[in-house]
Amino acid sequence: MYYLQAGESGIEERNGVNRFYDPRHGADQYLDAGTAYLNAAGTWDFAPQEGQIVIFPSYLKHAAMPYFGSQARIVLAFNSQVNFLEE
Repeated sequence: MYYLQAGESGIEERNGVNRFYDPRHGADQYLDAGTAYLNAAGTWDFAPQEGQIVIFPSYLKHAAMPYFGSQARIVLAFNSQVNFLEE
C-alpha cells in the first residue's frame, strides 16, 4: 500500500486506520505475567501517513477501517512478487 493522501485518518478514533490480524491462531489464549506483553487483542492498528509505503506478506490478514472525513483519502494498493534472476 502506498498512501498518496492520508486525509483525516487518526489512530485515536480508529478513523481510516489499517488493521493487521495476528497470524498465530490461538496465540492469545493463555496470558500470564511472563506473556502479558503479547497483548490479547490479536490486532495491530496504524494510521496512514502521506508518502508511507507498507509492504507485508500475502498471508497476513488485514483490513481498512471505515474512513469518515471531508478530505479525500487516496491509497494505492498493489501486489508484488520477488523473483531471483538466474544468470
